[in-house]
Amino acid sequence: HFQLGTPCCFTSPCVHARIGHGFIQPAGEAADAPETMGACCAVREQDADVAPRMLRHARSFNQVLAERGERHRMYTQSESLEQEWEIVSHSVEADELARLRALHEAVQDLDSHPACSRVPLNRQAQTLLRFLRGRDGNAAAAEVMFRNCLEWRANFCFDEKIETWRSELKQGTSKRARLFLTYGTDSDMCLDQFGVPVWLMRLSVSDPAGMVREVGREIMLVNSLHRIDAMHSHLRRAMSRNGKMVRGCVQIIDVGDYGKHGVPKWWQRMFDGFQVGKEAFKIFDLNFPETTRKIFIVRTGSITMRIYRMVQPMVPPRTQKKMKLCGWDAAEWADDLQAEMPSGCTVPGFLTSDSDAALSSARPLGGLVPTGGVVDEARLEAALRCSKSTVLTKPREDAATEPSADHSVHARRLLIPFPIILVVVIAAAMSGARALSLIDFGIPGDV
Repeated sequence: HFQLGTPCCFTSPCVHARIGHGFIQPAGEAADAPETMGACCAVREQDADVAPRMLRHARSFNQVLAERGERHRMYTQSESLEQEWEIVSHSVEADELARLRALHEAVQDLDSHPACSRVPLNRQAQTLLRFLRGRDGNAAAAEVMFRNCLEWRANFCFDEKIETWRSELKQGTSKRARLFLTYGTDSDMCLDQFGVPVWLMRLSVSDPAGMVREVGREIMLVNSLHRIDAMHSHLRRAMSRNGKMVRGCVQIIDVGDYGKHGVPKWWQRMFDGFQVGKEAFKIFDLNFPETTRKIFIVRTGSITMRIYRMVQPMVPPRTQKKMKLCGWDAAEWADDLQAEMPSGCTVPGFLTSDSDAALSSARPLGGLVPTGGVVDEARLEAALRCSKSTVLTKPREDAATEPSADHSVHARRLLIPFPIILVVVIAAAMSGARALSLIDFGIPGDV
């Protein structure tokens, strides 16, 4: 019952609904296809009473339609894939598209792979492009990386574990779910200029060793994978909503020692983070390329900054472009961070000011995980309220430029032996820069 355009170059003839318009016109009604769409795309309207066909494979496009609050015909799998290829083909240069087509052709035999049983990952243009870019445009290397990723996902039972943990977190009744809800230090801070959540990681107030003690290493890994998977879902929805590729999210990694406004044992907790996270770094890097487009590592010390400037010539340009290492003063990153936000968006207080009022308003609070895992109800409720509102409260207007009285304490605590601080900074960077493949750091991908 629909007018079909000419066949696309990847799958069967398509029926396209331009997401920006949010509707399909019926056959027989005249309509001009938008200039930005390919020859195979014709915008057609569909009767609102047609029953939705919500398929898992097409959920990104269907969720965007649902967000509009109107009744629309839902995308089928093949239509969703066609639209995705159309968007990606208009978002990349011709030579990169040619390499993407080569990668797509090379992985057609993976239709029946267990990791593709729920979602046809091997046919998703955006997914394949991430792996291609994760291997610097080398289609052969990207194919190896992608196949290895599918094997890992199947062997790890990725989909099942993520779905189970997501449900457990939503219920919030188990001991480990309550601990993560109360002492977790990752948060979706606000939406950036593309409508993608800004990922805030407050390593500065985390207690990784305490969390491992109470819940175990595997659920720590699963929780991190759950957040990465959710972020990629956001990126796909942003692509569907905007009609163009979004290369990744903005990530803020806060490593500052906040003194009286923070959590005790700062250096020990930072080192614990490296010890706990080093086994997970490789998993993130090898299986989730192009997660971030910009990483702000904020509130580091002066010695760290000097060391980074010394080694900066050895850091690959691709990594330098993504990562911005900043000192203690918010003025070092505030303008660049604001540039990633939509017009009128207010960046939370502690990211724009160094005053006591701003530092004391920083959220999530994190904290030392109690032995035995008993969570205080008031603390849990406060954490849940915080997660449902803005991450940080705005500092007092009369204290916006007031310097922190504890600034000298932070500075003294950052004067430690060079090797330790360098390890901590690299650990923090790799923990947050999950889109950066190991090859970016000069380490072979198969190490």
